[in-house]
Amino acid sequence: MPGSENVNRNLVLTMAKKLKLAEAAMDVHIKNSQAFARSNGPWADKTGVARESIGSKTNMYVGGIKSSVFHGKNVPYGYWLEKRQDFHGAYRILEEARSNNLAMLWAALRRIFQ
Repeated sequence: MPGSENVNRNLVLTMAKKLKLAEAAMDVHIKNSQAFARSNGPWADKTGVARESIGSKTNMYVGGIKSSVFHGKNVPYGYWLEKRQDFHGAYRILEEARSNNLAMLWAALRRIFQ
């Protein structure tokens, strides 16, 4: 059909731009989550390594965009701060950090994909 190549090309370009904007919005959110986790970790620092090792990253791949906040590799006990059942969640922070300002991320994504 005449002109359909242009329409398809424009759709691909528009979607690529929207995905880059979404990646940027998610990266801002996850970096804010990292800052929140570092500032609000409920444990008493002895060395500061656990707090400073909290990291974040955002990656775009063929199937979508993934962002995460995590305890760094140099803190093997980070998993236990989050998951150990006999701590009863006393040292958990990553889930709360991800949820912090989540409404702002959803609003940004809605604006991008409207």
